[in-house]
Amino acid sequence: MSGVITKVTFSSFSKILSEKDRLREIYRQILQLVLFVSSTLIAFGCFFAKPIITILLGEKWLTIIPLFQILSLSFILYPIHSLNVNILNLYGRSDLFLKLEILKKIVFTVLMIICLYFG
Repeated sequence: MSGVITKVTFSSFSKILSEKDRLREIYRQILQLVLFVSSTLIAFGCFFAKPIITILLGEKWLTIIPLFQILSLSFILYPIHSLNVNILNLYGRSDLFLKLEILKKIVFTVLMIICLYFG
């Protein structure tokens, strides 16, 4: 879903790049809409994780419900990231995008080492 939104918003944003106030307002509206929809779907998935896992994967997979819920919650911020990267690319700030990606990889690596330590 986020990939489609990124492609659509990039072309829309590029058309109004010179109108900073309008771009800011449209960005805010899209962000609110995307966050509302994605957060609602993710909350629904977390709340109904047991029936979803049971129906899709069967009873033997019920032990992954906490992991499913944690991973679902971690994706709440992804639409914000996607739209912000879109804005960075729109303004030609690939340097900031590179720094952001390096920082994400470092944080991910540290978190993985911590998780491996605790099992």
